[in-house]
Amino acid sequence: MVRTWVLEGELNDIYGEFFIVSQTVKAESLWRDRYQVNASMLPGFISEHLAQRILRTGKSINFLRVCCEDQDWAGAPLVGATTRRGELGYGETEALEALVIEAAKRIDKHLIDVMCKKFKFKEHCLAIKRYLLLGQGDFIQYLMDIVGPELSEPANTISSFKLAGLLESAIRASNAQYDDPDILDRLRVKMMPHGSGDRGWDVFSLEYNTRVPLDTVFTEFVMAKYLRIFNFLWKLRRVEHALIGAWKVMKPNCAISQLLSMDAGVKVRFVAILRRCQVLWDEMNHFVTNLQYYIMFEVLEVSWSCFLEEMEEAQDLDDLLAAHEKYLNSIVEKSLLGERSQHICKTLFVLFELILRFRSHADRLYERLHDLQAREGSKSRSRSKNERQRAGAWVGGRKAMSQVTGEFIRKMGEEMDGIADEYSLLLDGFIAQLPVQQHVDLKFLFFRLDFTEFYTRQQANASLKSLQARS
Repeated sequence: MVRTWVLEGELNDIYGEFFIVSQTVKAESLWRDRYQVNASMLPGFISEHLAQRILRTGKSINFLRVCCEDQDWAGAPLVGATTRRGELGYGETEALEALVIEAAKRIDKHLIDVMCKKFKFKEHCLAIKRYLLLGQGDFIQYLMDIVGPELSEPANTISSFKLAGLLESAIRASNAQYDDPDILDRLRVKMMPHGSGDRGWDVFSLEYNTRVPLDTVFTEFVMAKYLRIFNFLWKLRRVEHALIGAWKVMKPNCAISQLLSMDAGVKVRFVAILRRCQVLWDEMNHFVTNLQYYIMFEVLEVSWSCFLEEMEEAQDLDDLLAAHEKYLNSIVEKSLLGERSQHICKTLFVLFELILRFRSHADRLYERLHDLQAREGSKSRSRSKNERQRAGAWVGGRKAMSQVTGEFIRKMGEEMDGIADEYSLLLDGFIAQLPVQQHVDLKFLFFRLDFTEFYTRQQANASLKSLQARS
């Protein structure tokens, strides 16, 4: 029975005497669930390690035959069979082990070759890294630019067909167009379940369709992890995109402020709030830029490099599965998405929401600034001789406008102070949590965020003041 199993993958056990048992499962579950070792039927001269190798060898043949539709496996074990003719005797441990080892080496190597060459396992892993883990920078940037206006709408009003069209446009406009058509055909837009208050940004995602035999590696559970990572990276890119958009609006503010001929006191307050806005933007940009650098290089690239090394060293499909699982878990843990990082992850997402709130605040502030500039220009052009004769009325109108503007500046200043205080508190808390994360090394991220030790000194001063207040 062992010989038939390891050389042909056949399980002829009418009376249930063999230690390998099978059950009916779907093709994608064949490798993990169809065949198992029944320890109670295991002969004393077969160790558990040898039993697992016997199990994997026959399982590999069935996987090649059923999932890979490969027939070339038949030639691989026959060469090994020449080392031992006829039936194996009971208890011939050395002969049995030699047969199993030789058959296993040949079948395992053939299976790895089929997965990597015929089904392009490495290429699909790279495609997932480029598209779901946002490694294809030009594609992701263009996609975000064209879907941004659409995703700002309520989620229940967005057409998936339109988003699919925008995805195609992003592919054609970037270097992604030169990718393998089979890979591009697997890339899809996915709208996650959403409620009435959700926006498109909250539910948009990309998915990568995998088929047999690749779905043995890329199971539903695995793809759900990839989706979670994508959502985090997409949120981070969205925040970066929002800050870039805010900077484009804020950049010409000095020239604009000089053109305003409003009341001197109001103008001083307006310029002051614009400067505060820029300072806060700079702090947020520093945080987002360094966080993104850490994620893209210290997490994704380092994990990918380690995965490539382990992929090259894989001796069988179990090794390949273990290497991919380790790679994925490394990304989840280092990106602070694991179960042990839930608290710091929540803080991070609140920081993201606060930055998006700042973008909305900055847009309103600069929109009002442009509106005032337009009004001033219109008044200057339309002021006629008759209007100059009514100088008193004109001055009164300017005074009223200055009062309204002053009230607007006061409210905006209070709101900005609130955002700045909340941001400072959250960021201090986030940075303070980095050194105490024992399950993941965050020293590099901590150094990049606090390379001047500004936040460390700030926390030390706060602690000192707290102690002094208590005493």
